[in-house]
Amino acid sequence: MRVRLLQSIRDPQPLVREASVVVIEDDFGNPLIVGSDFTLPGSYQIADVRDENFNDILRALGIDKVVIAEHLEDKLLATEELPEIGTHG
Repeated sequence: MRVRLLQSIRDPQPLVREASVVVIEDDFGNPLIVGSDFTLPGSYQIADVRDENFNDILRALGIDKVVIAEHLEDKLLATEELPEIGTHG
């Protein structure tokens, strides 16, 4: 697979590299997304922290980290559950 790295969205000179495994990490070095060549030519496995088996995939790729993620979507209130905000006059 080919990886294209950009310093910014308008980067005129992206860094392009061939890779068989790609790991995107947060600022603390925690894996967020992994991608790897799969067994069939031209097929890839992509996983992110939302995948239930993300830690198993990391382990299978030889990445010795455990990621515990909280999904904010699960914590958001439905519109009808939001508190009513009154006006102050």
